[in-house]
Amino acid sequence: MTTIVGRVAALNRYPVKSMQGEQPDQVTFDASGMVGDRRWAVLAASGEVVLSAKRVKPLLDAAATNDGTDDGRPTITLPDGQVIEPGDPDTHAILSAWLGRDVRLGRADATGGIPYEMSFNVDDETDAVFAVPTPPHRFVDLCQIHLLTTASIATMAAAHPDGAWDPHRFRPGVLIETDPSITGLVESTWTEAPVTIGGITVMPVMPTIRCVMTTRAQSVHGLERDLDIVKTVNANNDGNLGLYGSIAATGAVRIGDSVSIG
Repeated sequence: MTTIVGRVAALNRYPVKSMQGEQPDQVTFDASGMVGDRRWAVLAASGEVVLSAKRVKPLLDAAATNDGTDDGRPTITLPDGQVIEPGDPDTHAILSAWLGRDVRLGRADATGGIPYEMSFNVDDETDAVFAVPTPPHRFVDLCQIHLLTTASIATMAAAHPDGAWDPHRFRPGVLIETDPSITGLVESTWTEAPVTIGGITVMPVMPTIRCVMTTRAQSVHGLERDLDIVKTVNANNDGNLGLYGSIAATGAVRIGDSVSIG
């Protein structure tokens, strides 16, 4: 039995990992995820580590755009307004000067495995730092797609009403506006049945694990640093909010598309 649970409220594409991105009206998913999403990342000069705002906060102050394809480099705008155009021969030098370390812009390949670093200790981010390998083709955290519902955000917001529970804190690829009759941490129940979103089919893989990234300030969205965001998620749902999945059937997704389970 198929049950309609909501509609697509927003689509988020982040051409460069941990930078701000764009919200197109339509995107395409291939087997590796959203086309044009996180195909690029700022890497340590050695190419052996992916820089993420989980450890390098300034990345969230830059923004990247592309043409919605995986071809070519993105356009990057730094916090001071400087624009790095695709193919700029000084790209690596400009990024290095901005971050105060030797870095380069790198493209994900079919091999994958380059790790990013993170800590789950929001009070001491130098404690228990883990290296997590990225999958092939995209510098996503763990899986090909990340879903989040408005019902789950509202549920967490009720537990910490003073917090700003803006979806941009959580950076889902697809934000789903659930039917008003649906309440609670709804994605937690999507564990086995396929999820159909517009022209794609998603197979649930695991809940989305939350970390210090959700506590970061994001000036472009008017968000201040708030450690209680992730602490609330930890206390109320074992540190999880949202759903990671794999792409079982590829296709297009548009704003307003229906979302169904089963």
